[in-house]
Amino acid sequence: HWIDEKSEEALAALVDVVASAPVLLVLSYRPGYAHSLGERTYYSRLALGHLPPEESAAMAERVLQVATLPQQLEELITTKAEGNPFYIEEVTKSLVEAGVLRKTNGSYSLERPAEQVRVPDTIQEVILSRIDRLERRAREAIQLASVIGREFTVRLLDRISDVEAKLDDLLGELKSLELIYEKTYFPELSYMFKHALTHDVAYSTLLLERRKALHRIVAAAIEELYADRLPEHYEALAHHYYEGQEWEKALDYLVKAGDKAAAAYANQDALDYYARALEVCERLGDTALETAASAAQSRGFVNFTIGDLPGAIADFERMLSAARGLGDRRLEGMALAYRGMSEAWNHDFEAAEETLRSALAVGDEGFDDVRLSASLWLGFIFGALGRLADAEHVEEQQQPYHPPVDDAFRHRRGEDAARREIQRSGNIPGHQHT
Repeated sequence: HWIDEKSEEALAALVDVVASAPVLLVLSYRPGYAHSLGERTYYSRLALGHLPPEESAAMAERVLQVATLPQQLEELITTKAEGNPFYIEEVTKSLVEAGVLRKTNGSYSLERPAEQVRVPDTIQEVILSRIDRLERRAREAIQLASVIGREFTVRLLDRISDVEAKLDDLLGELKSLELIYEKTYFPELSYMFKHALTHDVAYSTLLLERRKALHRIVAAAIEELYADRLPEHYEALAHHYYEGQEWEKALDYLVKAGDKAAAAYANQDALDYYARALEVCERLGDTALETAASAAQSRGFVNFTIGDLPGAIADFERMLSAARGLGDRRLEGMALAYRGMSEAWNHDFEAAEETLRSALAVGDEGFDDVRLSASLWLGFIFGALGRLADAEHVEEQQQPYHPPVDDAFRHRRGEDAARREIQRSGNIPGHQHT
């Protein structure tokens, strides 16, 4: 339930903007999250502790909408809650729903002695007890909604539910119990679980096989309902088919979600989707080797882009393994060229030269694009090492493989500028020796 990568980047930009404006920006996050805002002089971090007993009691009074609580009830709630606001709210509602509390004369009283009242030890148990007390149809509705996700549209829930006539009433009941709330009205009505834990607990009440079947049903419903704008739902489809263990479709949408994230420069999301795609490829075996090679290549490019060179090398090695499994020599040569490129940028010049010479050997079998890529990076290495005669020799050999361009100077100036920088400083641009 953490913030996504692009939203976090937007938030960081917003923080910098409000520093010079008369604006107070208040953000909250849970323990375990490491924010990326760095150390700035214009923000302060406040650690929120547990509520003291008197404030816990005051919160319970507001939940029950009464002025005071009986002493026994106050002690019962505050002792168990230990200052956790969400627990206070949920356990108070749970006691009312269970009939433990009875309202009389504008206040509440215990219907039985405090020592006979069982109060769950954890917030998950409290939520579970509230869900268990729901009428069967309402319980089924919240379980179905939990499979869709923490946020769900009424349209989608209606499509997978068999209680159409009562669905609005059931959602109204869940809303009145403050288990869900209305999130958006446009472009269609959607609801959201009040808390991530509420969603997780509702989902946990489903048996494994039932979950898998429902995930497949949800995915099929999304494909049907949103056929005209499926790219908006690639991530959800990947999730549901993956959880439903329909591996072929899961693989298709995982790769599409990865490509979508990479195009948006949501690099960590792209890496995660491609990694899951490669996991599914392993499940599918030889039938998915072609997709495995493509996903590994895409993941390697993302890792190369963000400077994770060991990660890129590992990805291109995986691409190489898949290419050899396919018996595709051109793909094998390109995988070697990409791996050698990454090894070069990682300053492992000896390994890079060996890898790129292997790629050249594959290119000599008639794959001009392989030979061009390998020779370009081999020349790059020779320039970095000051082996200028070798660099010139490789450069001469690669000339026949260059694609035609209108302006030869424009074609070469980037490569020449990089080589001059290497010769001048001894460093590959953008990298530091460690």
